[in-house]
Amino acid sequence: MAGQFFANNCSVGIFLVANLEILAWKYKTPRNYRVIFLEAGHFSQTLQLVATSKDVNTWITGAFNDTIIEKTCRLDGVKKIPTFFVGLGRGEYRSMHSIMAKKLKECVGDDKV
Repeated sequence: MAGQFFANNCSVGIFLVANLEILAWKYKTPRNYRVIFLEAGHFSQTLQLVATSKDVNTWITGAFNDTIIEKTCRLDGVKKIPTFFVGLGRGEYRSMHSIMAKKLKECVGDDKV
């Protein structure tokens, strides 16, 4: 996950995958690839809303090594590609890295964070 600490001890990880064959059949335009990312965004937002309502931490990212994910998930990387990742769980880390939280407190003050 590109060294992102949120992935450590993640309870559930969901990779959103696009099937480009179906996409090409459904949307007959050269701009059809844009739909992939819109749908990934909509689906990940829904997952985050449901998880938050159940007091479960969430974490989303598009930063990962495609080749490793394709191999692990048995995707061909041509017709089926990973687009986004949603992590869910309690986890052992805060949603904001301690360095980021410290810098934010320096900028806006302890009482605002």
